[in-house]
Amino acid sequence: MRTMMIEVTEHRTFKDAVEYAKKHKLVAIQVGRSFVTTTESETDRIAEAGVEFAYLFIKDGKYLTVPIN
Repeated sequence: MRTMMIEVTEHRTFKDAVEYAKKHKLVAIQVGRSFVTTTESETDRIAEAGVEFAYLFIKDGKYLTVPIN
């Protein structure tokens, strides 16, 4: 297994991550069991490394995920 350092802010809940991302113009993602926010360039780097994650969204009160890798 390979280790990759990523710059993120961790949040307690899905909703907390999405709201924080919106307020600070960041991206909300889930990596493993963690809800985090980070920059779009950092998510590009994570995707290029083949790390599995999902983008997080709330639309019309529905919690949505978009899996990557």
